[in-house]
Amino acid sequence: MPRPEPYDPTSALVLSLLLGFLGIDRFYIGHPIRGLLKLLTLGGLGIWWLVDIVLRAVDVRRAGRAARTAPAQPASVPSAGTAEGERVPLAPAGTGVEPPARTSMMTEVVGEHLRSGAFAHLLDGVPQNGSYSKVERIAALSLEPHNPHDPGLAVSVWIEGRHVGFLARQNASRYAPLLAGMAERGHHLTLHATIAGRYDRRQERWTVDVSLELPEPEQILPEIPLPE
Repeated sequence: MPRPEPYDPTSALVLSLLLGFLGIDRFYIGHPIRGLLKLLTLGGLGIWWLVDIVLRAVDVRRAGRAARTAPAQPASVPSAGTAEGERVPLAPAGTGVEPPARTSMMTEVVGEHLRSGAFAHLLDGVPQNGSYSKVERIAALSLEPHNPHDPGLAVSVWIEGRHVGFLARQNASRYAPLLAGMAERGHHLTLHATIAGRYDRRQERWTVDVSLELPEPEQILPEIPLPE
């Protein structure tokens, strides 16, 4: 199932306030089925309308806090699995918290091809005979408030202390408010991850894809302490 495109939390809140009873806010954030149900029920007789206004207000508040409380930008130094001279992303801090339930929806990570050093470590002991391999690991997400490409929205993916890639931009923008709220409470999000691929003996490196069991943000929110 494709993920919704990025949306502006403030615009979503305005639409929820003015046209939420018609489901326009849900269409805007990429939930057409829920938008249609909301339209047919006139905002769930007003109850769903009010609930979505609260959810959109929380998104706006978290996005603002993420921008105000962003830590200082670290220096650019190389690390294992990171291209020479590339700025090192912020590693996850605090206590890892898993979603309340696992999901069958898999979310692809991007940028794995730049982290060959990380996979050499993570797949140590896996046969390097060119055959297809698949292993499961626990991944952690970290918000990147000073990423030069997507300031305040980039989300890096880590496995066993190694940076393995990023969430795609359209996904990172949806989870950034949630991760910012968790970081304020000293938490980060941990997920089940799958590393799949094969060892290229000609290039002497692993060619892999990483995917995450990542539920929708609203499926994680009820179990995560919200910032006060």
